[in-house]
Amino acid sequence: AACDESNVSTADVADAAKERVRQSLGLADEAALFTNVFTGEPLDGEPVLCGTVEGRRSDGTAVPPRRFIAALDPARWVKFEPSGELDAASPGDKFVEWHTACAGEESVR
Repeated sequence: AACDESNVSTADVADAAKERVRQSLGLADEAALFTNVFTGEPLDGEPVLCGTVEGRRSDGTAVPPRRFIAALDPARWVKFEPSGELDAASPGDKFVEWHTACAGEESVR
């Protein structure tokens, strides 16, 4: 996985995102979570990674998709939101950062 000067890799961000979703939804360790992490456009000159987390609970039901923006220097979450209806959000709403920083990637299914 690619690293920047802060030594935060895409794998580190993917693992942290999966753990955040696992904890917030109270998922068992057997839940299958998948991430897609990619480099976004800088926000206010700051490098960011964008991504999504989705998957299946251990009983087979779907885990609602989440999408995120993570800053790298210092490493922190900028946005971590449920997805779905947000894909149709207008550029003027509070989710504008996703459309600005993460433009060009596929929408979360």
